[in-house]
Amino acid sequence: MATLNIKNFPDKLHRQLKEQAAREHRSVAQQVIHLLAVYLHSKEPHSIRELRGLGKEAWSGIDAAEHIDNERGGSAGDRYRGVTETLDRVYANEPSELDPGLAQLQSEALGPGEW
Repeated sequence: MATLNIKNFPDKLHRQLKEQAAREHRSVAQQVIHLLAVYLHSKEPHSIRELRGLGKEAWSGIDAAEHIDNERGGSAGDRYRGVTETLDRVYANEPSELDPGLAQLQSEALGPGEW
């Protein structure tokens, strides 16, 4: 069998390894061999490319865009209309109903009756 010497082994890590070995009724050397064997023989992690298509059964018959719109609280068209209406009011220098603080700032900046 081969021999492995490790130089500059951190004290804290050595203490942790010793404690773990004691809990599992192994020597430090046996624990190191065990941990290395478990790590080296563990399954390889999945590549992101291997995940393609996973979960597609859960989305069967569901329109993803419609689902996202519902999760966000309405259709994209409704949100777009709301944004354009707000922008129209801002560009027309109308007080904003959505933000009373903005309306107050606008009136203070322009002075009374300048709407």
